[in-house]
Amino acid sequence: MWEADDSQDLWATPGNSPAASMAHGERMVGSELTAEDLDVDRTLRPQRLDDYCGQEHIKQSLRVLIEAAQSRGGPVSLCGLRLLCEGLSPAGH
Repeated sequence: MWEADDSQDLWATPGNSPAASMAHGERMVGSELTAEDLDVDRTLRPQRLDDYCGQEHIKQSLRVLIEAAQSRGGPVSLCGLRLLCEGLSPAGH
């Protein structure tokens, strides 16, 4: 089985160290969201129902809920959304 060799610094190769990356303007991974992260996130998320793959019956039900809300000029019904996502609860609860 392979084991790490503690005597060798894996980052020590030229141009591959964190310091070298920062010197070239590359960003290290961090926990803070950046504008670049948000831009990438927006491009990955579907913008329309048609962008989602599969689940045709769910998409059609969502279309009905959204169109009903738009026609009455209000928000999507949370009761309708809950019914769509969870179905009818047992014993009418």
